[in-house]
Amino acid sequence: MIAVAVASEALMAKLDANKADLAKLADPRTIKFDDALADEIAKRAAPVYYITGTIHSTEAGAPTALMELAYRLAVDDSLYVRNIREHVITLITPVVEVDGRDRIVDAYEWRKKHPEETPMSNVYWGHYVQHDNNRDAMGLTLKLSTRTCWTPTSGGRRRCCTTCTSRWRCSTTTRSATAPTTPGSIRS
Repeated sequence: MIAVAVASEALMAKLDANKADLAKLADPRTIKFDDALADEIAKRAAPVYYITGTIHSTEAGAPTALMELAYRLAVDDSLYVRNIREHVITLITPVVEVDGRDRIVDAYEWRKKHPEETPMSNVYWGHYVQHDNNRDAMGLTLKLSTRTCWTPTSGGRRRCCTTCTSRWRCSTTTRSATAPTTPGSIRS
């Protein structure tokens, strides 16, 4: 995934200082719960507005719309947009579910080349699954998702299976060609 930052040159030049200021507001212990200092920081710090798109792979419009928004925020010289650019740092991630997006684009391109043929099945994501597995990260009810086999370990940490020492992804988990998983798609 990528995140594009859009703001005025003046705000971008103060990015590290702004990040430090926002960190102080996020953890008031660092400023000893000093309300006056918090007010001062809040007056000078630029807010960060984070926009994401395509959390579900079939949402075709978000990537294009968000890239257009990034462009408009960067170049539009209207008073309204200039005010946003000069006072807000906007972060934009046009596609969150990148693997599923690639699959949707593949299906679209295939259909363009084979207009008379029966379209490929949604089982493309996995056996008995008619959507990408990003909706199943909590319940782990689909074979597609359970292939990551996250289990609790001592100390409250989690690991992916009993044979793996990796905290995030398993190199020993069996994966099937009919039910691919996205490495690292489920984290604890």
